[in-house]
Parts: sequence; C-alpha cells; structure tokens
Amino acid sequence: MPQPTTDPAIDAVRDAQGARAAAEVAELQAVVEWAAGHRVEQDVVTSSSFGDNGVLLGGIGCPLVSEFDVYDLAATLSMSSDAGCHFVGKTLELRYRLPKTWERVVALQVPKWKAFRLAELTMNLTYEAARYIDTMLAPVLHSCTYAQIDRTVTIGIDLHDPDEAERRAKKATEDRSFDVHLDEASTDGVVQVDGSLALEDALDLEQAVKNGAQSL
Repeated sequence: MPQPTTDPAIDAVRDAQGARAAAEVAELQAVVEWAAGHRVEQDVVTSSSFGDNGVLLGGIGCPLVSEFDVYDLAATLSMSSDAGCHFVGKTLELRYRLPKTWERVVALQVPKWKAFRLAELTMNLTYEAARYIDTMLAPVLHSCTYAQIDRTVTIGIDLHDPDEAERRAKKATEDRSFDVHLDEASTDGVVQVDGSLALEDALDLEQAVKNGAQSL
C-alpha cells in the first residue's frame, strides 16, 4: 500500500487514482454479471439474419451474449456499438480465457489498460494458447513492457496455435521486399532504397554493403 506523504495534494491525487482504478474494476465486474444474465446458449443461435442471435465477442470459451442487448449496453457505456462490443469482448476474454490475469486486475494489481492490451492479442487465438500466455504473463504483467508481452504471445502461438503461426509466417514472407528506385533518381544522382527483410537477410546485405564499400 502507498504510504501517505507530507503533501496533501499528492495524497489526494493518489486517492483519486485509486478510486478510478476501483471504479474501472467495478465496471468490468458489472459487465461480466450483465453477460451472465444475457447469455445465449449455443443451440439458440441460428444462421438467420433476423431475430436476436448470440454473438461471440471474446475468444472460443467465452459465453455468447444477446446481439440486441449488447447494443443497449454499449449505449449505457456511452460507446458506439462497435466500441461497446469490443469492450465487452475484451472483458469476457479476461474473465473466461485469462483467469489469472483477471484475478490480478480485480485485486488492483494490474491496470485495466494493460490487461486489455493482452486481451486484444489473445482473442483470436486457440483456448490453449490463451491459457499458456495467461499462465506465463499474469504474475509479471504489471511490470511487462509491450515488447515482452508481444514476445510471450508469439511463443504461445508457436507452441499452441499452429494455424496462426503459419498465417503469421506467410504474412511475414509476403511483406518482405527490397526495392532500389532507379526510375525515381533525382537530378543530383540520388536513388531511394527501402525494404523489409528477414533478420538473417538484413545481416547478409549489411555485410555485402560493407565489403563493397571497403573494395571501393
């Protein structure tokens, strides 16, 4: 617990921050309770575009909730329909697929914004990958950087979500390129060069450029 200071204004700011964090957690808990009361069982969902269907806003393992009712909740949260659905999705992701992280959020040990960052990264992953990431990150999430979170998520994908790992590898390959814009040379003979390479290719290119420069 933070110790009181000799500056009442600082203490007031700290108290306000604590109250805001507690209010955020209370809001998340209320959303989870709302979802429990507006849950739609799987056998109720139809392929029809008419009527009130259940929607899966978090990842696999989260409850389906009433499509119509979630729009009402979004309005209550003073959010657009899309923003409200995303908010509910991240909340349910934390509660049902990242339970260890959820416990730390409720205990005010991890801020909501950081937990939501993690939830965004796991929502489209397999249940097994999400649980692995939760186990690895929950104890240290309060002090993790975005880079550390991203690295752990990548490990979880490689171990427990082969389809997503393959999709990412394919996309990374498609995104790689190296262009020498000879057709856009300036009047003083300068040519723009740009690209995105795999690390090993970038190291080879750097060494080749160095060797060429030394020869010249």
